[in-house]
Amino acid sequence: MAFQSGRYRATNPPAMAEGWSFERLTPPSHLFGANGMRTGPDGRIYVAQVSGSQISAIDVASGVIEVVSPLGGDIVGPDDLDFGPDGKIYAIEHL
Repeated sequence: MAFQSGRYRATNPPAMAEGWSFERLTPPSHLFGANGMRTGPDGRIYVAQVSGSQISAIDVASGVIEVVSPLGGDIVGPDDLDFGPDGKIYAIEHL
């Protein structure tokens, strides 16, 4: 496995036993270890990604995913999140 941009990536395809096959049924996810989710005051769905160490916002109308707290930022290992009355995001980190 190679370490690329904070993510593990297989360097070789998986080895299959004789008579078995491997087929991807869904496209790769843009969410890494999605855990806590909340609908934000702007209507987007916010996702805490404990494995990806980031928080993303999904626009349900367009499907656009925006990283609002990136890998390498102040939040490390967000496990859940919520919004205060002022609309600020509060995250709980996994220690």
